[in-house]
Amino acid sequence: MNEEKKVAGIYIRVSTEDQVREGFSLGEQEEKLKQLCKYKDYKNRNANEKRTR
Repeated sequence: MNEEKKVAGIYIRVSTEDQVREGFSLGEQEEKLKQLCKYKDYKNRNANEKRTR
């Protein structure tokens, strides 16, 4: 039986300076979401990155 990993699209954003000060920076969001993908055994695709073919 061939099991494919689920794919999770990671989309990160910060809309205010308050979010940056309170620990919701882009880097922190990305790291937490990557950890979650690893924990759930998802293949992640960062939606903020350009796709290349």
